Amino acid sequence: MVDAERRLLANALQDIDNQHFVLLSDSCVPLHNFDYVYDYLMGTNLSFIDSFYDPGPHGNFRYSQNMLPEVRESDFRKGSQWFSVKRQHALMTIADSLYYTKFKLYCKQEWKVDAIAMQMSIICQHYSI
Repeated sequence: MVDAERRLLANALQDIDNQHFVLLSDSCVPLHNFDYVYDYLMGTNLSFIDSFYDPGPHGNFRYSQNMLPEVRESDFRKGSQWFSVKRQHALMTIADSLYYTKFKLYCKQEWKVDAIAMQMSIICQHYSI
C-alpha cells in the first residue's frame, strides 16, 4: 500500500502548484462540503496523520527489536493509511528510505509496508525523535 502511496505522491509532487496531498478511502464521509474542507486544508500549515497505541496483534505486537535504534518500542504506533499532508511532509515521505526499510524488513506478522512506515518517517524526521 505504501509503495502505491509513495508513487502517487512522487507524481503529484512534480507539479509545483500541488501544496497539499489528501488520500481518502471511498468509505470516508466528509462532515463538511468540499469548499469548506478545501479552504481549511489550504489555509493550514498542518499535516494530518492518524497514529495510536494498539496493544493487539495487529498493532504494537508487530514491533521488533531489530528496528532499534531508529524506531524505539515506545515510539511505535499503528496508523491509518489515509492522510492529509503538506508538501514538506510529502517530500520527506518520498525521500525516506531508512524507516521504510526498517518497517519492511522487521515489522512482524503479515507485514505489507503500510501507513506505519510513512507516519514514522514523517514523525521521526520532522520532530527528530
